[in-house]
Amino acid sequence: MKRLTGEQIKFKKLNPSDTLLLEKVALLILTALAGEPPNDTETLDRITDELMERDTIIAVSGRGEVLATGSLDRLDNDNATVCNVVTSPEVRGCGLGSAVLKLIEEQASQEHTTQIILFPTYTSQEFYQHRGYTEDPLSGNYSKVVTPVAKLPSQ
Repeated sequence: MKRLTGEQIKFKKLNPSDTLLLEKVALLILTALAGEPPNDTETLDRITDELMERDTIIAVSGRGEVLATGSLDRLDNDNATVCNVVTSPEVRGCGLGSAVLKLIEEQASQEHTTQIILFPTYTSQEFYQHRGYTEDPLSGNYSKVVTPVAKLPSQ
């Protein structure tokens, strides 16, 4: 496991016009899901297109490495889903995935979302349970109630 002591980590929203960074994020997601980088451009293009439609938070090292990512996808006025919270294997256990998830939850709250729904893999269920998500025994989905930031009165 890589140690992050003293390493400059920047959390930011992914800008869809930054094609190089967009591709790095897509590669991180696909490598995490499949265990190896994709060998076809069609899959990479599909993930890249999905990232362009979502609000994505990334953790980037001072050297430009994408270390963690996660996306928020609005379902309707009250509900959103969290997608692809992924951390590079070298830095798992350092808190970057938790930090990305927290930033996504804060964004959802600011957008007046009341519930976040997600569809975790078997290996990520414990990660989400430790962060307050509960499983619906009927659907197998996980969710968490979010307290929306109070709307300011119009002036």
